[in-house]
Amino acid sequence: MSGGLRIAIVGTGYVGLVSGVCLAEMGHFVTCVDQDAARIALLGDGIIPIHEPGLGLLAAKNRVAGRLQFSKDLAGSVANADVVFIAVGDSIASWRRTCRSGLRLSCC
Repeated sequence: MSGGLRIAIVGTGYVGLVSGVCLAEMGHFVTCVDQDAARIALLGDGIIPIHEPGLGLLAAKNRVAGRLQFSKDLAGSVANADVVFIAVGDSIASWRRTCRSGLRLSCC
């Protein structure tokens, strides 16, 4: 590997997926990680489950270039990364407290 950073993005929702594809387009080596096996299978088959113009083409281009991959392996992806971004759902509970159940699920 030469050039970009090795980046792991935990969560393949809108924020994680778009960020991962864009970082790969910038020349970084990105692994998008999710615990949802069906979602990882779709992404691995080149199916982008969100609508963002041009995202599918950029994802395909960067997968072919070896800069973008998808995985269910959180521990391995994080261990091999220079940088880790966490992009999981985080809802706001009553009394303005943050509910971190999405974060807990992604890390456990």
